[in-house]
Amino acid sequence: MLVSEVIASNLLTEADVRDAVIDLLVRNLQVAYHMQEFEVCRALLDSLRELAATDAVVNDDVLAERMTQVAWILFNLLGGGVGFDAAHVVDSEPWKHPVDHLGLRWMERNEAGIIGRKIMRERVIVGDVVTPRDAMIAEVERSFEPKMAEATTELVAEGYNWLHQQLLRTVEAKALTSGVVAKQVVRALLRVMNRGLEFRIPEGFVKLIVEAFEIETDATVLSDIREDTALLARNLAEASQWDSCWFVVRAAAILGARALAAESDANRQAEIGFDTLMTLANIHAWAEYTGEPEHVRHLGVYLERPWRKSR
Repeated sequence: MLVSEVIASNLLTEADVRDAVIDLLVRNLQVAYHMQEFEVCRALLDSLRELAATDAVVNDDVLAERMTQVAWILFNLLGGGVGFDAAHVVDSEPWKHPVDHLGLRWMERNEAGIIGRKIMRERVIVGDVVTPRDAMIAEVERSFEPKMAEATTELVAEGYNWLHQQLLRTVEAKALTSGVVAKQVVRALLRVMNRGLEFRIPEGFVKLIVEAFEIETDATVLSDIREDTALLARNLAEASQWDSCWFVVRAAAILGARALAAESDANRQAEIGFDTLMTLANIHAWAEYTGEPEHVRHLGVYLERPWRKSR
């Protein structure tokens, strides 16, 4: 593959080459998705994954952040669907024309081939098309939907694996890019919520986010990680995704406590403490509203002084 050759040639030391390769792969990932070429998407993700593991990317703030955004892009694409139009497939009359000449995208061509073969058999047997157009459209949709669901499930799993690997790689290396990667991981998860995709907590999420927070030194990045993690917890509470919410609440509370302990300015201490309390209050309100039965046990621990001191 192109990426392997670029890595082997040490061309990644050239900033222009790095940028061009990343832009090429990310742009083609989006094109491949919209063309319903999901195998191509997987191949491009493999190339991006190989590139993301190089020292040139792991240790560069801008590149590490851009590569983590690949998952955000993938989730955004998946949430928007592929615009499959069963009526367009049927109206192209694939029983009259070769499917490769119809200007259809990959999965549309596959479905056109299936319905086209069926109608061709029908014409041979009875001499004409007897299946109503609406029935053909419904049949194409029934055939397409499970295939798209399977492809979506696989690509969502790719996105979560991407987030885990990016965060794990930088944290284990104690790379100074850990903070910007953690920030983008949380923002990718917020995009999952926004797009209505299946939400999962990446493996080791709380531990890795906290470790990345401890490595980071930039005040703006630290604030972004803490505030976005709290926002994610609130969004999960609003969506009644309580199992995931309690994991993220723990991360948000620990980050708030670490930020509080590191802050010497009394006004900033009050602001950080208030932020944490408001997040807990917001989640408590949603839990009361939806009747979540365990919220007092889950939230009360973060108000106890021994826990706060131990952080």
